[in-house]
Amino acid sequence: MLPDSWIERLFERMSGLYGSKFSALWEGSNPEVVRRVWAEKLAGFQTMPGAIKEALDALDSKPFPPTLPEFIALCREAAPRHQPQIQAIEYKPTAEELEAAAETIRKASESIRRAPSHDFKAWAKKLKERDEAGETLSLIQVQAYREALAEKSEPVVQELAA
Repeated sequence: MLPDSWIERLFERMSGLYGSKFSALWEGSNPEVVRRVWAEKLAGFQTMPGAIKEALDALDSKPFPPTLPEFIALCREAAPRHQPQIQAIEYKPTAEELEAAAETIRKASESIRRAPSHDFKAWAKKLKERDEAGETLSLIQVQAYREALAEKSEPVVQELAA
């Protein structure tokens, strides 16, 4: 909960800004209950008094007093600019952690080096072998293997016309 003194100052400021408009908001309500609810709902901003002040300052341009949800929205809008600064904890790994990480890297690099090389153009070479063996391939197949193997030749369509 926000301290009573904070709620007192909030209500004094709003009363000064809005006069009877502010007191009319709580007409028929128990003022102590209203203050307690405000103190409970604004408790999350206790570590960010600057956000509460900024929300109060924003009221200078508002013609009507805010309800509690409206004031909370103003505080939330201001909160990112008033977050408490937290020091980062410096982490220093132990010698065992460093050795374990180095071992993991060694194992990974060995498995990469031992991985069999893969011929990514094997499909194109097989198509070429089939074509050279006299098998009838589609124009697209011939163009694809020639392009993949970077063979320079006349377009396939001209070969068929000959």
